Amino acid sequence: MLSYKEFHDAIIYGDFEEDAETFIKTYSHFINHAEDGYTVLHNMMSEEQWELIPLLEKYGADVNAEALEGIAPLHLACYRENAEALIEAGADINLGAPGSTPLQVHAAEGAESHEVIKYLLWKGADVTFKDSQGQTALDIAKRREDWNNVRILKRAMTLQLGRAKSNEI
Repeated sequence: MLSYKEFHDAIIYGDFEEDAETFIKTYSHFINHAEDGYTVLHNMMSEEQWELIPLLEKYGADVNAEALEGIAPLHLACYRENAEALIEAGADINLGAPGSTPLQVHAAEGAESHEVIKYLLWKGADVTFKDSQGQTALDIAKRREDWNNVRILKRAMTLQLGRAKSNEI
């Protein structure tokens, strides 16, 4: 019998002998276990195991589980494919109030989050949301001098504000 830590490690590194669904179903009681505040979904976001996300969700994973300071798996998604799988499984793209949304966290990460930022915007992330310090994702990218993300976020803000004005008319 595996411990929850061994289950998490097996999922994170894709290291299990039986097929993925059988393994996840057998140990599904560990899916939302989080002694350190982070579930298996949180812990696997830096790895390329996105094909497991729908199976984990099928067997009870909470795709919006909040760890310390309201951090959900989508805040930690290092790969666009992880973000896609989480959103398809029902992750809240704007989760974070009153803290930071996934878009703001990825803006703080800089260039390594470029593809995730573009995907979040494409799926409708609120670029106007202000965190508890009054900062938008654009403000955060400017502070980092991440000009590529500044350009993308400016364009997205213009589009979102334009849509909002046309809906008022």
